[in-house]
Amino acid sequence: MVRVLQDMRALLQRVDADAAPHTLEMALSQLDRALARERARSQEVAKERDLLFESFHHLNEGVLIVNARGHVQWLNPAARRMLALSHPEFRGRTLAQVTGQHRLIHLWQTCHRQEQAQNDVLYVRRNGRHVEATAIPLHGRGCLLLLRDVTEMRRVEAMRRDFISNISHELRTPLASLKILVDTLREGALEEPDVALHFLDRIDRELDALVQLVEELLELSRIESGQVPLRIVPVPLQEVLIPPVERLRPQIERAGLDLVLDIPCPDALVLADAERLPRVVSNLVHNAIKFTPPGGRITISARTNEEEVVVSVQDTGVGIPKDALPRIFERFYKIDRARRGGGTGLGLSIARHLIEAHGGRIWVESEEGRGSTFYFTLPRATSS
Repeated sequence: MVRVLQDMRALLQRVDADAAPHTLEMALSQLDRALARERARSQEVAKERDLLFESFHHLNEGVLIVNARGHVQWLNPAARRMLALSHPEFRGRTLAQVTGQHRLIHLWQTCHRQEQAQNDVLYVRRNGRHVEATAIPLHGRGCLLLLRDVTEMRRVEAMRRDFISNISHELRTPLASLKILVDTLREGALEEPDVALHFLDRIDRELDALVQLVEELLELSRIESGQVPLRIVPVPLQEVLIPPVERLRPQIERAGLDLVLDIPCPDALVLADAERLPRVVSNLVHNAIKFTPPGGRITISARTNEEEVVVSVQDTGVGIPKDALPRIFERFYKIDRARRGGGTGLGLSIARHLIEAHGGRIWVESEEGRGSTFYFTLPRATSS
């Protein structure tokens, strides 16, 4: 519009001024005012456009503007991150050249053709993210593509499904055993005292397993929801490490394993809840016993630095498969060997939550067939 007004003014200036001087002067004045208004309006539009793009630039959601010919006009850093784009320049390049995402291209094509908003979820193989994409038509001028990272949402949904599946499995097994045992007793085993006592012992073990499962579920739920008040005070390291290990020593000996305590700093003060932290040690040592064949060794070590104490529980057992390591601290997660060995699959999850509640870290290093080492840290406390 500004260009049109400028052309009109130039044309009027070439008209013979003697023919209609007052009319010409008035027309030029009106054109000057119109030209000033259009310039001001253009500046305001440009300012609003820059403000809009600046807002898009800082959004956590991805934004792409694609014109009617499929060329990317603009995209923000969040879109680059979600789509794992490495090429710095996008101007003059098509959506296919910039992203290589066929589902996103199809989404734009459908939106542009039907002039209706479209929605889809795509998987970005380059970074392993799930991205929800929404295409909004821009009235024949292309489409606005909005991207939202839904990877975490997908992960939580998968964990919820796994939780329901796992809890069903854990409850079904002991309940089915109890049903069979009770039916067998009712059908005549009560008349044979030795058989009846054997069955009652098995019922007792199954009930103990159910009680343990329920108690661990309740404790994990309370820890995750922050309903377990921890009394974190300076405590000598030996007070949280030695008692749980000594309680498990008879079980270690029955399993035919050697126990090594390498704690050169037993009096070092750590910030810990002396009642709850031993649960972490017990869970880690119990796992080491379960998955270490007779003749193996379990080593509990501790090392200090200026800020924290690093405790490790090492075994010479069967180890953990590489693909299982990222999930080993999840609720109910069990590798096949763990299912055969019993347990609820909650011990490591409880350990992780307790250590993190103490302000520490927990992790594992393992090689299948060569044992595992679980580490956790605790903040150091000053002696004053």
